[in-house]
Amino acid sequence: MSEAGCINVCDISTDYVCKAILRIGNKDAYAVIRSFLQYQYENGSINNDLSRIIPKYRRPIPLPTTYTDDEINRLEGSINRDTKIGKRNYAIILLASRLGIRSGDIATMTFDNIDFYQDNINFNQEKTGQPLALPLLSEIREAIREYMQHSRPNVQSRYLFIQAHAPYERISTSIIRHILDESFRAANIDIANKKHGPHTLRSSMASSMVNSDIPYDVVRKALGHIDPQAIKRYAKVDIENLRLHAINVPAPTGVFAMILQGRE
Repeated sequence: MSEAGCINVCDISTDYVCKAILRIGNKDAYAVIRSFLQYQYENGSINNDLSRIIPKYRRPIPLPTTYTDDEINRLEGSINRDTKIGKRNYAIILLASRLGIRSGDIATMTFDNIDFYQDNINFNQEKTGQPLALPLLSEIREAIREYMQHSRPNVQSRYLFIQAHAPYERISTSIIRHILDESFRAANIDIANKKHGPHTLRSSMASSMVNSDIPYDVVRKALGHIDPQAIKRYAKVDIENLRLHAINVPAPTGVFAMILQGRE
């Protein structure tokens, strides 16, 4: 407000507040400004409660980053499965892209979590602590078997995925992020200004399911979400169904209509 010409607190007016607000780029400050003006009013420094003219601002929840089915297929196909590391990386990416398993759960997955006889994957989710049972899809089963038989280091460890070099410990989430980064680039997928970590595969799977008219509740359960409201963020990317409910833009009226017509 001092930049706008207001020097003393007692001179604060609606005009000064509006000018100051227009200078502020960080809308997270609105709540602080509102409290400040309310305090000045209650303290008797200004005559009117100018906190009421500060716009309400709620930080928007960003849309999840997703990739198309074609891009996911290209990502999976970019991995060189003739190498030992490639066999491991392929199985890891399939778990994320086909089942939407979080990177933390992939990194800590053990042999006890894989049931080759019943074709199930059962584990407690690291993020929520809740159990999740998923089908062991045929392509994932074969990828894991290929890794176990021809690629996994011969070490005594209960963890499924092991580092390719000594000391042969289990992989970390940072390794999975590195795998995804290399794979996206190898597939020549545009990742400019887009997230491209493991969670984007989870979001992409959810978006693909939603756009295929699979009920939201089924998608929620497949992702292991407990809160029924959690899937709402994926509904935002259900573009085709959202189009069906679009409303017409109302005709401009009042002052806004005058501005559009070039009148003051």
